[in-house]
Amino acid sequence: MDRDHVVGALRAQRDPIEQRYGIRLVGLIGSVARGDAKPESDVDVVVDIVGTPSLFDLSRAERDLEEAIGLGMPVEIVTWEGMRPSGRAIMERDLVPLS
Repeated sequence: MDRDHVVGALRAQRDPIEQRYGIRLVGLIGSVARGDAKPESDVDVVVDIVGTPSLFDLSRAERDLEEAIGLGMPVEIVTWEGMRPSGRAIMERDLVPLS
């Protein structure tokens, strides 16, 4: 798994995803960010909600990001607000910013 490839693909999608779905890509977390992803791993992306996306919009954004990355790995969109404080602290250590 090439973390730099994933980060580059996500950065290229920041503006289109925000404009289309009302979510801002913040960073990459999890096993891909740490560089220890396995074939069954997913790509975990932290977002800020800046519009009013529906659950359908979030699902479509995940699919668009999967296609942009092009490695056949599922993408999971997460928000800081949706994490427990203990999980958030761990994820913040792994965070690879997309700005």
